[in-house]
Amino acid sequence: MRTRFVAAWSLLFTALFFIEYTPVLPRMQIPYDLQEFHYPLADYAFQSLKQGRFPQWDPTIYSGLSFADNIQTGIYYPPMWPMFALKWGSAKLSYGALEYLVLAHVWLAFLLSYAWLHDRRKLHWLAAILGAGCYAFGGYMMGQLQHLGFVIGYAWLPLAFLSIDETTEEGDWRSLWKLALASAMCFLGGYPPFWIVFAVCSAAYGFGRGGGLRLGAWTSAALACSLLFSAVALLPALEAARLKIPELKYSITSGFKNPEYYLSYFIPNYFKFDLGVDPATTAFRDYLYLGGAGMTGLGLLFWRRRFRDVAPLLSVLLASLLFLINPMGLLGWVIQQTPLSQTIVDWDFLAGVSAALAALAAFGIDFALTGKKASSWFVSSWSVAALITLALAWSVRLLILWNGPGVASGAKSAWDAAGAAFLCAALIYLYPRSGSPLRVAVAAALILLAAADYKAFGTSKQFNGSPQKYFVNYIGKTYPAMNSATFAVLKQHREYRWALEDFGPGPVNLRHFGFTTPQGFDPNLPAQYKRLIDKIGRFQTNRLFDLDPDNISAMRLLGVGYVVGAEQSPGYAKLRENPDYRLMQPDDSYYKVFELIDPQPPFGWELSGQDHSVTVTEWQPEKRGFRVASPNGGIFRLAEQFYPGWTARLDVAPVEIQHCHEAFQCVAIGPGDHLLEFQYRARWFLPGAALSLSSMLLAVAFVKRGIQK
Repeated sequence: MRTRFVAAWSLLFTALFFIEYTPVLPRMQIPYDLQEFHYPLADYAFQSLKQGRFPQWDPTIYSGLSFADNIQTGIYYPPMWPMFALKWGSAKLSYGALEYLVLAHVWLAFLLSYAWLHDRRKLHWLAAILGAGCYAFGGYMMGQLQHLGFVIGYAWLPLAFLSIDETTEEGDWRSLWKLALASAMCFLGGYPPFWIVFAVCSAAYGFGRGGGLRLGAWTSAALACSLLFSAVALLPALEAARLKIPELKYSITSGFKNPEYYLSYFIPNYFKFDLGVDPATTAFRDYLYLGGAGMTGLGLLFWRRRFRDVAPLLSVLLASLLFLINPMGLLGWVIQQTPLSQTIVDWDFLAGVSAALAALAAFGIDFALTGKKASSWFVSSWSVAALITLALAWSVRLLILWNGPGVASGAKSAWDAAGAAFLCAALIYLYPRSGSPLRVAVAAALILLAAADYKAFGTSKQFNGSPQKYFVNYIGKTYPAMNSATFAVLKQHREYRWALEDFGPGPVNLRHFGFTTPQGFDPNLPAQYKRLIDKIGRFQTNRLFDLDPDNISAMRLLGVGYVVGAEQSPGYAKLRENPDYRLMQPDDSYYKVFELIDPQPPFGWELSGQDHSVTVTEWQPEKRGFRVASPNGGIFRLAEQFYPGWTARLDVAPVEIQHCHEAFQCVAIGPGDHLLEFQYRARWFLPGAALSLSSMLLAVAFVKRGIQK
């Protein structure tokens, strides 16, 4: 079956598979990190580009943070750009656009996996479809839809395996350009820890292939080259990693040594991921279901015992399991020594395990479909028709349960898995033994059964879906759940930051409207800023912290003009009694806004007086301009994080920026009237872009020269 044909039909299938996530049947949305972390970053990038500037500085959280150094923005990932182009006529990026980007990568994962298994490994087309379906629509991918970097990296992994196979068969190292491309795409996708998983799996596959050490060395070299292609993101990210708080999260967790954890590969709803269930009951549990087709394929593989044909995949499986189990913490310690790996956990290597199992299942099915004895057998058309009818009935049953009362949970869901596996095995057995007219019907029934199995257990579940009635839409002209009159006042005073109470807005969501806060949520929290907040605030986690509204000097230092919360916020009653704050009227909305009576913007003279003045001349994220005047001079403070890349000019001449208040910028100014300008340019963005471009052009020249020869 031609790949172009499969590409078109699989795209349609992907749209139907996720139909409740689309406007056709709008019931679900992808929740959690995609909505609350990745979407605000993407929308900020989109709005910045529409304003005619490349976003290098993000003033919205943590009193300013480098945007160019934040690799999780995904702005360096090429497929993000067509998404921006398609939404260019909109004022803001819709959340649906980002969801469609994620779902498009599910389709890409299927297509690349099929191309690898069928076109390169020469598996039977039906085995390749079922294996690719297990890879793209199986448990691991469905459980990771909220994690943009995971989905991107996982989608490109089959191209790496394809490239290594092509190099082995053709004996030309230039074929590894596809591996370098896939690796670069994985890295630019925005989650470097997953790139480590990608690199480990690719290297294991290379060393396990027929080329041995030589092929493994070439594979490692291609991975290294891919980092040159990714330099535009890598170099800035290394600078951010150098300045951030160390997060040594790689640890051994008992869940990955407990056999019960892995039951989710075979019992689809063992941990009960139904909507409405308390998330605490599924903490540190994952949906990993291989599906009836995947389990059948693995059973057939072990029955045939043709392990020599799948040695590279066994290498990937073994390497991933070693990192997953992390014996004695040794492998985890090795990974900790690599840059940008502080947030990696052993759990990430489930990707390698799942990828290897899906491909192994495809090989097992292929062995059954192409066995020498298969063509000599014959079965009656009646038995084939009966089994097809039974498979279709089972598929319809699963879809009805998915759309209605819900599929079984706990150990009971093992019966559904066993039923799907039995029917898949029977259909696979019948396919090569049926007459030509019936084979199409058997194949269609088998594909439908596998699809219904993945659909019923893998979508509209707690790990990847939430009802759209709970969706907060940031496309409107007013901040959600805030009085429009209050919102209009806040828009007129954007220079003041918001302090956010419990039950108040999420700090990263302020990006949608251009508001700012000293708080935030991002792994790139600089260590210097944490030292400042440790003195004036209280950290709840390693990234989230509370501010004390009673500490007026701290509020003024941080440039806070408003405290935003809700009636159920712990400090609401106290703020109403505080004479330093005024509850803005009308207060008939969910969010309550308290205005500081005498605020100070995030700039000004350190020791001000009536004869000291400051006027804002320019206020852009990457550039701040002021007209300042003082008879005696003094120190001017910009309460924006002191970060490499900021420069200052006083009356056009460069002036030194001093590090003050642990995290902010100060400039010494002499008497008189002056024009003061601050400007931020990410130090490694342009060098990284130049290195990426030059290395890619050089690689293209080498590959092209090899093709011409």
